Amino acid sequence: MSNVEQGENHATMQQLKEEIRRLREQQSAAEKMAGFVGMTTEESERYRERNNRIKRLTSQLAVLDSAEEVALHEQNEMEAIARPSVDEADELYREIRVENVLTDENGKKVRLKLGADVDVVVEADTDATTKKPD
Repeated sequence: MSNVEQGENHATMQQLKEEIRRLREQQSAAEKMAGFVGMTTEESERYRERNNRIKRLTSQLAVLDSAEEVALHEQNEMEAIARPSVDEADELYREIRVENVLTDENGKKVRLKLGADVDVVVEADTDATTKKPD
């Protein structure tokens, strides 16, 4: 889920929460009134409609909340892997994947920022190499 989609999802969740809060306030007021004077058939029907609406909105909110949790998990997973690209390489070899856990000059663990320019250096121990034939 993109940042835009996450923002839209969050805004929708806030709207649902606000509507649920408003409907619950109306339900509470209706219950208080019913305790004093009872409910007419019409008031009872509106009460049931609000109750059903609250249930539907709560279900929608649960689905969106679940989707947001999945998106956050996926985002954290993506941040764990750095994907630097090598523009000059053949298409199949332009992207490499490395664990996004680096150490700065002070020994602290750091990560690459999204879109950061990096220099890729390939090193190997001498016993892991062979002489290239001429």
